[in-house]
Amino acid sequence: SSIAAAEMLAAIPTKYGKPVVTLRWGGGRDGGRRDILGNIVRQAGIPSYDTPEQCVRAMWAVMEYARIRKRLEE
Repeated sequence: SSIAAAEMLAAIPTKYGKPVVTLRWGGGRDGGRRDILGNIVRQAGIPSYDTPEQCVRAMWAVMEYARIRKRLEE
C-alpha cells in the first residue's frame, strides 16, 4: 500500500544513515491520503519538495556538504 511505502521510505535515514528527499505526494482528490503520506515522511524529518528541480537542488546541496566535510577532515 502507499502508506507502507511511505513508512519504508521514512525508515531509510535511520536504517541506512542516508539522506532522503521526496517530491510532494500526488495531487487531486485522494481522500486525504496525500496528507497522511506527507505526514509520515515529514515526521521522519524528510523534506518534501514541490518540483523535481527542487529535489535535485536539495540533493546536490547534501552532496556538496559531504564533499566539503570530507575535504576538511583530510
